[in-house]
Amino acid sequence: GEARQRQERQDSETRLREEMKAGEARQREALLDVKGEVRSLGDKLDSLLVLMAKETAVPTVGHDH
Repeated sequence: GEARQRQERQDSETRLREEMKAGEARQREALLDVKGEVRSLGDKLDSLLVLMAKETAVPTVGHDH
């Protein structure tokens, strides 16, 4: 009867809320992944720049001609 309908409505609301929460968690995880990737990319870029700086700083021997 009416009690069951009310219970079903509560259930669907609860499920909706849980799905929203799960979606938010997924978005947050995705954001963290992106941040991690960006950070590692930045590290790679830094080491690349350091390498390039070293290469230009070191006088190359035997390349005078």
